[in-house]
Amino acid sequence: MISLSRREWLALCYAGTPCLAANEGTDYPQQVEDVSAAFEAAPGVQVTQITNSALGNQLSYYDIPCYAPTPDRLIYNTIVSAPQGKKAKPNKPGKGAETSTWGVVSSRTDGTNPKLLVRRIPATSSTVRVDMSQDGNLVTYTRLNDAAGTGWDLYGFRTGNGKAVDEFRITHLQTPFGLPNKVKTSPPVWDAKRKKHLCAFSIDEKVHLVFEDGSSPNGPAGTAIAPLTDLTDYPERREEDTSFHRIRLNPAFPNLLYYRRNGIRDNWVIDLSEARPKSRRITDWTASIHATWSTDGQTLAGSMHGPWVEWSVADRSGRLRDNIKQQEVGPFGKEGRPGIFYGCYDGDSRRIAIATRFDEEPGGSLWVMDRVTGKAVYLCKARYFGPVTAGQPRMGFVDHDRALVFSSDNSAGRDVSMPPQIFVIRPLPKV
Repeated sequence: MISLSRREWLALCYAGTPCLAANEGTDYPQQVEDVSAAFEAAPGVQVTQITNSALGNQLSYYDIPCYAPTPDRLIYNTIVSAPQGKKAKPNKPGKGAETSTWGVVSSRTDGTNPKLLVRRIPATSSTVRVDMSQDGNLVTYTRLNDAAGTGWDLYGFRTGNGKAVDEFRITHLQTPFGLPNKVKTSPPVWDAKRKKHLCAFSIDEKVHLVFEDGSSPNGPAGTAIAPLTDLTDYPERREEDTSFHRIRLNPAFPNLLYYRRNGIRDNWVIDLSEARPKSRRITDWTASIHATWSTDGQTLAGSMHGPWVEWSVADRSGRLRDNIKQQEVGPFGKEGRPGIFYGCYDGDSRRIAIATRFDEEPGGSLWVMDRVTGKAVYLCKARYFGPVTAGQPRMGFVDHDRALVFSSDNSAGRDVSMPPQIFVIRPLPKV
């Protein structure tokens, strides 16, 4: 994620550099390469590098699901240009940041037919990520407003055919550039009752809720503030403790919100549909710093250094359970095997894609694991170098769960850290 100082943001703002208009499917140059050997793929498994930009391309943040507006297309981030005369650093724009542009690209799952959908000047520390809804129909992100000095807001586009988009503005907060210490966003989720997507994002210690049309869950317009109650137990708190490390709306039940703060690190869930919502602590942060929902919405899961751990948080109707059960799945973190850095679920929550820790296994490796039996099958080396901003793999099941897409900073299996690029693994073996 991009990290800029207040001075750099203000420079970016008052430089007068206009935001660029949305692109109607502009061709985006990239080449496809079979790198199965470099990534030590399992027999019968092919690893294809589908991007090769000198500035880097990457999926969004870890568990952001799907990346498929249609079954045969992906959506991912790119850095389109860099300041002239300066070495490109994909997540460190530096003094020349005002001329760097962030973009969203769509391509087929084999990397062909790439189209640049949106091209923008970076707006906030979370702008190099895009959040896609579980149904693959809506993408949201924060960016600068077009008029100089008017701050940033939440924007989005409907994916349609993945070849051309119309960007629209969701909020009108006009948040000043240097104001927030931390900004986090969540993938939008479909609200079947309201027949529109619900979006969530945080500014410092507050989580904002808003529908895709700009309406509030509590009224006709604007955002609503989620009524979180966990801070009542921490009267003497520092401002930096209360900002958020992670927020996630439940992909199946829009009434449920998971979050973890930066300083108060426990994992919490709240049912926003209750008459008097109350935050419920699920586990402490040492169990998982990057917990994720299963796609069926009933389970919160993650890992820190050891095995995959699941918490049965919700029932089939989307209500929080009174008794939350915990279970471990799979062989990782046991009997000398490396622990898990991250994992994500497939479309029916039966299989889990696993990335092991690079500091416990050089470069880490990728696996697919059966959730019921715990059996895991090796796919390939992840060959990442570890920095959160580039190296650690982002993953997602695509093409009707027949392939896995991931990003790594070890382009083509080189021995030095490169700008992050995107890879596709197929076919996925049976487990």
